[in-house]
Amino acid sequence: DIDRLNNEQIRLIFQLVNCVAGFPNMIYLLSFDKTVVVRALEDEQKCNGEEYLEKIIQVPFDVPEAKKSDVHNLLFEKLDNIWFDEIPCRNFEKEYWSKVYANCLSPLLNTIRDVNRVINVYKFKYGLLHSETNCIDLLAITAFQVCAPGAFEWIKNNINRLTGSGYGLSTSGIDQKKHRAEMIEEFERATDNAEFMLEALQVMFPKFAWQTCGYYYSGENQLRYMQRISCADRTSLYFNLSLEDVKVSQRTVAESINTYNSEELDRLINDLISNGFILQYAKELNAHAKD
Repeated sequence: DIDRLNNEQIRLIFQLVNCVAGFPNMIYLLSFDKTVVVRALEDEQKCNGEEYLEKIIQVPFDVPEAKKSDVHNLLFEKLDNIWFDEIPCRNFEKEYWSKVYANCLSPLLNTIRDVNRVINVYKFKYGLLHSETNCIDLLAITAFQVCAPGAFEWIKNNINRLTGSGYGLSTSGIDQKKHRAEMIEEFERATDNAEFMLEALQVMFPKFAWQTCGYYYSGENQLRYMQRISCADRTSLYFNLSLEDVKVSQRTVAESINTYNSEELDRLINDLISNGFILQYAKELNAHAKD
C-alpha cells in the first residue's frame, strides 16, 4: 500500500529500496498503485516517474482488477456469515433483496475494497440494530454512506420527502412525470449518476416511487412489520444508530403477543399509556395482526 503514503514518503521508500537492493538472497516485493506512485515521483524528483521506476523495479507484475462477479461473490459470502450464522436475519425478503441488490448495491460495490469497507461498517450497525431495523435496508443505506457519501447526505436531509410524510397519493400522471424530472435535476447536483439514485430510492421508498412514476406498494402495515426504512416511525434509527428512538421495541411487541398473561399485559398497557406510547404500540400490534 505504498500509494497511501504522501509524496515525500513514497520517494523515501524507493530511495531506501534502491540503497539496499543489492544485498544477496534478498527480494523486495513492493505493492502499489502505479499511477499514484508515478505521479508522486514526478512531483518529488522532477523527473519522468515511469523511467525512475524502471531503474528500481526489475520484474513488474500487473495485478488485474477482480471480476465484478468475484467481488459480489465475496459480498454474498460475508453476508451469509452475518445473516445466517452470527445473527439470523428475521426480516429477509428474497424478492426485495433481489431488487435492492440489482438497483442499490451492485452499482456501488465495484471492488473488493468496496465490499470490505461496507461490510466492516455494516457489521457494527447490524450488531447494534438488528432487532429494530430491516437487514437489507440497513445494508443499502450503509453502502450509500461508505461509497456515495454525497447521495447519503441527500437522503438523510430529505428523508421526509422519501417516506411520503405529509404527501397524499392522489398525484396525477402529469404531476408524477413533473416530479420525476425535478428529482433527476436535483440528483444531478447531488451525485454523479442521477438515474441510478432515482431507481435506487424508488426501490427503497415506495411512496417516493409513486410520486416519481415508479411502482407503489400500498401495504403500510407490511412496511412496519418488516421494519423497513420507508416506515417513517423507524427511519431515524438508520441514521442516528440510537435505540433510544425506539418507543416500543419489537421484543416487547412479540412478548406481549406470545408470552404475556393477562396481568403482564395489563401492566404493559398501563405503562404505555402513562409514557404516551400506547398509540405506537397499537400501530405495531396492528402490523403484527397475522401473528
